[in-house]
Amino acid sequence: MGARTRLRLAGAISAMMIAFLAGCSGSGDPTEPGPELPAGTELGDWGSTLKIDDSIQLVLGDQAGGTSGSVVRLQVVEVRKGDPADLDTFTGVPAQSTPWYVSVAEHNRGPADVNVNDEKGWFLRLGSDLEVPPTVVNGQIKACPTDTAEATLPVAAERLDCLLFLVPNADQPASVDYLRNNGIETVSWRIPSNIGTGS
Repeated sequence: MGARTRLRLAGAISAMMIAFLAGCSGSGDPTEPGPELPAGTELGDWGSTLKIDDSIQLVLGDQAGGTSGSVVRLQVVEVRKGDPADLDTFTGVPAQSTPWYVSVAEHNRGPADVNVNDEKGWFLRLGSDLEVPPTVVNGQIKACPTDTAEATLPVAAERLDCLLFLVPNADQPASVDYLRNNGIETVSWRIPSNIGTGS
């Protein structure tokens, strides 16, 4: 009773890691062979810009951990602006910030299990061009239940998750991005400007 749950931000560390990887990425690295694609698979392209609820199939884990990767279908299902009151029972919430909730789906179509931690993963790009990582929550937010499943996504498994992003009140989300393991290539889902404005 009276206990408050802590939010933990990893934004600064993640940003430093991304900058370091981008700076050290070389063009002479050998390319791992791609996986054998499931029948009927049409791969999308890194650098694509999609609409909310669109999905794309990409090879993940292809240059992480020495694996040849697996085809994973990624989808941004929904983007919602939350109410700051949703976080009243949590500590560590930055002042003058608003929660945004992003529902995402990941479906591993094979041929191998994928450790999703080998990728940089989901980020929220703001109108100021700042990339914000998801906020780690110790506990559950009723408006955005999170999935605490293992990092490994087995073949044929599908995962639906809700991610929490804390956005400064003076800024507005522009897109949901999925960042590749090289820290450079992304796929973006553009957020319509009327989301969160009440129109």
